[in-house]
Parts: sequence; structure tokens; C-alpha cells
Amino acid sequence: MCRKNSINNLVADVRKIIEIGRGQAYAAASYAAITTYWSVGRRIVEEEQGGQARADYGKGIIKNLAEALVPVYGNSYSKRNLDYYKKFYLLFPDLQIVNTRVHNLEWTHVRRVLSVTNPEARRWYLSTASEHKIQRITQLSEVKKAQPQSPERAFRPQAGVQPP
Repeated sequence: MCRKNSINNLVADVRKIIEIGRGQAYAAASYAAITTYWSVGRRIVEEEQGGQARADYGKGIIKNLAEALVPVYGNSYSKRNLDYYKKFYLLFPDLQIVNTRVHNLEWTHVRRVLSVTNPEARRWYLSTASEHKIQRITQLSEVKKAQPQSPERAFRPQAGVQPP
């Protein structure tokens, strides 16, 4: 009987260790992806602006970059995704803020808020999602309808999460 309890305890402990490790690895991978995408967006903006205050959009930089990257790195670096990375950087140009807002979120959280025009709503959602580890947001059409209103109306968090 004692031997069986000992094995059961061992299995339970090892399972906890594995789950914690998996969670940490997943969070680290998500964080690395988000900071990579932000850095790619920054580099695109730097190249487009070429030291000028405004970008020269006629150069097709993103299209050419995507054509070079997709064969090597896959569709994560398609033209559409590179446009997202650029917008991500433009909306959140300070990496310190990115680190504090999205340290435990996935790229899908970030990508979904890129089309939200209300900066308060974006910041509120990312902070709330990060703090409470919210897994999803409402349909984008509902988010866009709520934009002119207060930030907390722009997103419907999980039960028990109250907006500021």
C-alpha cells in the first residue's frame, strides 16, 4: 500500500514538473516571437523611412522582403504578416511598454488589437489579458463597434475580470 502511494505521489510530482516546464517553454517561445515581430517591424520602418521623418511608400520594401523571407522562414513572414509587424511597431514603438504589456501573451492577442483605433482600448485589453491570462477576445466586429466608447466596452473579458 505504501509503495503504491509513493509511486502515485512520484507520478503526480513529475507531472507537475513537466507541466510547469511546458508552460514556461511555451511562454518563452511566445515572448521571443512577439519581440522578434516587433524588431522586424522596427527594421521595416527604419528602412522605409531611410532616416527621414516620413516613409516613402512607393518602394515596395515589404513585398520584396516577403518574397525573400517566405521561402526560407515560411508564411510567418508573408507580406500580410510583415504589414502586421510594421503596424505593431508603429502602434507600440517603445519596447519597454511592449515588454510590460505582452510578457505572457500570444501573438494572436496582439494581432487582433492592431485594427482597434482607440489606443486606450488597445492598452486596456493587452494589460487585462496579460494580467488575467485571458485566452480570447470577442469577435472583431464587436470590438470595432465598441471603439468610440470606453475601453472596457471594446472587449468582453472572461468572467470575473472587471475593467478599470
